[in-house]
Amino acid sequence: MVSRSELSSPSTLNEGKVLKHYKKVSIKVIYIPEKDDHAYNLEEEEQKNREETWTQLLVSAYEDSGLFREVTISSDGDLKVQIKIVESQAEDRGMDYTFSKGWGFRPYREEGSFAMSTDFYNSKGKLLGSVDLTEKYDYYYQVFFIFLMPFYSSGGEYERLGRFMGLKTLDRALSKEIFIPKK
Repeated sequence: MVSRSELSSPSTLNEGKVLKHYKKVSIKVIYIPEKDDHAYNLEEEEQKNREETWTQLLVSAYEDSGLFREVTISSDGDLKVQIKIVESQAEDRGMDYTFSKGWGFRPYREEGSFAMSTDFYNSKGKLLGSVDLTEKYDYYYQVFFIFLMPFYSSGGEYERLGRFMGLKTLDRALSKEIFIPKK
């Protein structure tokens, strides 16, 4: 997987800044696969795996942001974050899929995108604000003749894109002053 956007680090203006009012953040991730602008169902195990992967990536990104003392997936945080991730053109990318898209002999390219909608709530359930973010990516496949292509593991790109989106969301939330209590 290769992202088309430049994955530079989000703003460093907030580096070392710990939020005063929100110390413990709880994260809930909802993953929705979509194809041709319609949601579709993955197998239960695959759905669970993708939600767990995104949850781990975003918990790690939020921990590394340095904004919170604790990041958890339980619901007892003083800041509650609900993240909906819609992956357009998400498909089962197993061997059957790869062979159907060129029989593994010719390279195959697929475009897609991740749309992340993040809602921030206080401990009483009041919506503090929302941040929407979309990133596009490309998948490249070729099973046979791998010696013709440089060997490259795409797992790191998926993780890098997920972390980038999490940090960029926090950066936008800070710039929108979502974490500043309204009087």
